[in-house]
Amino acid sequence: VSSEPSEFNRKLQEQSWSQSVDSSSDVIVGLAIVSDRNETFRMRETLSTVYSDFCRRNLCQPLVDVLGNFSNSCVEESCLRSILEPYLSFTAAKWVDRPIHDQEHQFSEISGTQLIQSIPPVPLALLFVTVLLEQKVVLASSRRGMLMAASDAIVQLLKPLEWKHLLVPLVPESMMN
Repeated sequence: VSSEPSEFNRKLQEQSWSQSVDSSSDVIVGLAIVSDRNETFRMRETLSTVYSDFCRRNLCQPLVDVLGNFSNSCVEESCLRSILEPYLSFTAAKWVDRPIHDQEHQFSEISGTQLIQSIPPVPLALLFVTVLLEQKVVLASSRRGMLMAASDAIVQLLKPLEWKHLLVPLVPESMMN
């Protein structure tokens, strides 16, 4: 950013958003980055890094103050970009301008971790046995990125074996029935 975000800094000092929240109750802070491209892993890592940098020991006052400040209509539009740009650049380093083979390996590693973290042990074991027995598996989700990651992770679970049958990770809605 070429100039000092004076209005943003003034509003940040003027109103403390974290002080306006009732401290006796739990407050949930939600973060979302919207993109016109499918960059699920990069966005998730960016948000995790922002959260870990701004929140210490389960205290999110700095993050609440900064994000609450964006509700002011007079705050410069470039301020959010200037805050997020270092995080986006850092997380893009794993994906952008890297050979496809490296990206595939990184994607498989992350998707495997997400599958293991998102499915309880017993259903995960049943899924593994089902795939080993070469049975049909149908995954359903409204999140395309999650379907791609899950299908890739399931195939990766089989290593050193290989899936030799038809694999269709995404199906158009018209073909779902």
